[in-house]
Amino acid sequence: MFGSFGLVGNMSGPVTVLVFSGVGWLFRRYNYSVPAVVIGILLGSMAESSLLHSFQISGTELSYILDRPVTMGIIALLLFSLFGSKLLRVLKARCVAKLKRFAVVRAKAHVGLGAC
Repeated sequence: MFGSFGLVGNMSGPVTVLVFSGVGWLFRRYNYSVPAVVIGILLGSMAESSLLHSFQISGTELSYILDRPVTMGIIALLLFSLFGSKLLRVLKARCVAKLKRFAVVRAKAHVGLGAC
């Protein structure tokens, strides 16, 4: 805290430290990857400036950016990284539910066969 105050000479440094320590605590609490967020923050500005540059080159035409296969791959990876774990969790729950139903149906059929 003292170092952040000494670095800038006003209260914006310690306030920034408090805000980001709260954000870091929330990430840990809800099992988000803190290193991934830090890398995202560092690389995000470079990606944003490159996207803006491409957008300006295209004459503000969004299809110029979205027609590129590499861009679509990056967008797909981004969406999977944001929603992939939740999607996999939902798919796994559905699969487990189907397996349980199948096991119950099979057990009932097996009991029925034993009676014959």
